[in-house]
Amino acid sequence: AIEAYDNAIALNDENAWYFVNRGSAKHSMGDEDGAIADYDQSLRLDRRMADAYIGKSNVYLGRQDLENAMSFVNEALEAQPRNAMALGARGWIFYKMDNFEEAMQDYNQSIRYAPRMPVTYNNRGVCFAAVANFDRAITDYSRAIELVEYSPITYANRGTAYFTQGDFESAAEDFEKAVEMAPNLVEAMNSLAWFRCVCPDDQFRDGEAALATAKAACEATRWENWTAVDTYAAACAETGDFAEAKKWAAKAVELAPADRVPACRDRLNLYEQDTPFRSNEGKTSEPDQRDRRFPVPEDGDSEG
Repeated sequence: AIEAYDNAIALNDENAWYFVNRGSAKHSMGDEDGAIADYDQSLRLDRRMADAYIGKSNVYLGRQDLENAMSFVNEALEAQPRNAMALGARGWIFYKMDNFEEAMQDYNQSIRYAPRMPVTYNNRGVCFAAVANFDRAITDYSRAIELVEYSPITYANRGTAYFTQGDFESAAEDFEKAVEMAPNLVEAMNSLAWFRCVCPDDQFRDGEAALATAKAACEATRWENWTAVDTYAAACAETGDFAEAKKWAAKAVELAPADRVPACRDRLNLYEQDTPFRSNEGKTSEPDQRDRRFPVPEDGDSEG
């Protein structure tokens, strides 16, 4: 894709869409500086290019720089106040700030302008789940799945909502569907493994299967993702290997963000007493903000 955009830019270096699209491709490849450079060039050509501001916002969001992420998405909305993608992007930043009321308002407005954008329903569902409104979360996740068949993260999130409500059969179906759709998607593997090793209903637990799935998730993230490591520790405990459970639970404590450390320590304390962890509180999967649409090159209208 980057090579194709290079060729397009060589033929016409005054088309702002070519730069914003190449920036998106570079961001997907992990070239954040190159992405920002392309977004900036797009804005030099067209100051109203909301997608370029959104792209820059997503780069800073990935860096956990919420202040700059919010600043750039607000510029997108100044340029195009009815831009559904920008409203959804700002909603996600508000969610990351734990400002769920503002996030909901942005998602509601985004849906009014673009009622068929699945990611908005998924993300609003995540917000509903955060305030323990699981019925509304399931409704939003289901709508997202209706709009696009390939929805592994949304299936995993809906499974988590079902899990929390105690509907273990529906949860199992959704977690399995997520992994079936995306066998290498860490979020899906992690959700399924967690369910299989901590579910309070014996018939849904499978320690050996959970251990294999959790190990694959950890290997895919080089044992640096705290929630995957935490799940692996729980799976070790479920299979009775408490020495490994303690080892990896301690690692999860090291890796986890400050607000998750107490829960990780509680699990570590359980494993030190040779006790496996039981819960119906699942792990919500967050979408990769680099995974965004590529605008139409010539006549694209990013206002939805």
